[in-house]
Amino acid sequence: MRKKLLFYVITCLVVTIFISSCATIGTQFDEKQITKIEKGKTNQDQILKLFGEPSAKSINADGKMQWSYSYGHVPLVGKIETKTLYITFDKSGTVEDYTYSGGKY
Repeated sequence: MRKKLLFYVITCLVVTIFISSCATIGTQFDEKQITKIEKGKTNQDQILKLFGEPSAKSINADGKMQWSYSYGHVPLVGKIETKTLYITFDKSGTVEDYTYSGGKY
């Protein structure tokens, strides 16, 4: 009886450690939607519809609004995935510029 209980406890601990050994940061977003961004045309409402709420909003050195979308996933086994999208808006709330970086390493 004690051996079965000990086996059960050890199995639960191993499974718990295994399941919790991966980490995800940020919110997943579809990088394929980036092709729909048009500089000088796409506005903040359209960006929200494409990507949802940004991970962060800030004002850059030029006084322009900048939104960032960040996602990272570190699996127990396999490659680390990272994605970051920065979008800068002009004073009227239209996309002025954006940059994307991401990949699996």
